[in-house]
Amino acid sequence: MPKITNQTTKTAPCKLVMNREPSSGKNWAISQLVYGSVLEDLDKFFAHLNIHYLPIKGAHLICSGLSRNLTTRSMTDIDLLVREADYQKCIEFFSDHDSFTKHQPDPWRFEQAFTYDHNGIAVKLEIHHQLNRPERFHLPTEELFSRAEFQTEVRMLSGNEDALLILICHSLVHIAERFKKSTFEEIETLINQNRFCWSTFQQLLKRSGIEPFGNALLKRYARERNTKLPVELRSFFWAQFLVNRLSHKRYTGIRRNLRQLLVECSLVRNPCALAFRCFEDKFRKLISRQK
Repeated sequence: MPKITNQTTKTAPCKLVMNREPSSGKNWAISQLVYGSVLEDLDKFFAHLNIHYLPIKGAHLICSGLSRNLTTRSMTDIDLLVREADYQKCIEFFSDHDSFTKHQPDPWRFEQAFTYDHNGIAVKLEIHHQLNRPERFHLPTEELFSRAEFQTEVRMLSGNEDALLILICHSLVHIAERFKKSTFEEIETLINQNRFCWSTFQQLLKRSGIEPFGNALLKRYARERNTKLPVELRSFFWAQFLVNRLSHKRYTGIRRNLRQLLVECSLVRNPCALAFRCFEDKFRKLISRQK
């Protein structure tokens, strides 16, 4: 049972850090147990705060029970989404609590990282009030909450359609790195759920502004897993070319910033606005270092 009240003294350093990807199915099974226990602790904290939250990405898979179906998935932190109106209250509470250590402020001002001491195990936690910049994709936090269902008094779970959309959005953010095998396994798990609705998903994907990338990734999934999708997806030549041909191995020698410019900026919802925002962030960092 975690201590709910805040303390001014931090606990001793954790002896074990949960920040490495597991190398075997056994390690993944152990990770699920640890992260599952941490999520139960966090649920009590959020109940104390009376704040609704959404587990996303790996945390969603664990809370929904879908993680048991995966063999290639790994997890290095817990991601939780809260409404913007509740964000500052959460940050202040966890910053002052003796079991949490606040990290340096993130360049992305819509998220904050902490390290949680869970019985001597250091677990990284990230709290977001939006998934990413709206210039990348349109997926408002309020809309995600409006479609989610309560699992506990304060924990809400997204439907499989939103879970897949979040996975696709996350893959776009990290497109300059590589597509993991676990991405395709996760896609397969989500679309094979009984309540998955393709028409709902396609509408949400189109509204997000990244339909070209989403369709290209799903077609890549079908090719990788040697299967056929139950629906016809519109093809976008440039997106399909980037996803299929310009693989990680082909452009790994190109500097990351240039990869982002060549690959991501041609697939996001608003390339010019995103480029301007990234430049603005870099300029702010430069100014802050000179002060």
